[in-house]
Amino acid sequence: LCVYLVLILESAALDHAGLTEAQVTELETELDTDSLTAHYDVEFKCGGFEYEYKINAKSGKVISFEKERD
Repeated sequence: LCVYLVLILESAALDHAGLTEAQVTELETELDTDSLTAHYDVEFKCGGFEYEYKINAKSGKVISFEKERD
């Protein structure tokens, strides 16, 4: 992945969660083309919670997200 694109995707997920990169751990981003809509999975942990985001590969919009106890 292009570093610039990764930063944009991660920023979209972090902004949605109301967090900064400095607050999270285990920040990971990967392309998922196995479903009907190509998207990026962005995952990270903060404050005892695990966050999982799916972000549309074309539009950069959040498709879905989950927040659960780690």
